[in-house]
Amino acid sequence: MTRNPYFEKYDPEKNMWEELKIRLIQGIEASICVSNAPNSITIIGGKTIQGPTNAITTYNLEERTVTRENFHLNKYRTLHKGFKTQDGSVYVMGGDEW
Repeated sequence: MTRNPYFEKYDPEKNMWEELKIRLIQGIEASICVSNAPNSITIIGGKTIQGPTNAITTYNLEERTVTRENFHLNKYRTLHKGFKTQDGSVYVMGGDEW
């Protein structure tokens, strides 16, 4: 098994996936993603090759920049669910806690 370290974007007009040359800080799985702006994605928690994480990382897909946020989840979480409401609140629920 190999972890894919890149973002991919689906183009419905071409009916194909494009690999973006934005490298994840670490290979990550079992996390949640929310969109902060049209070209920004935030990854919350999950599992890396080093183990579970409580990190929150924002990727700006247009500028191709990565920001490790100064705040974290209160616990390490994997396999959790989450969503962002219209007022900007982010909810995280369930999953495995460490």
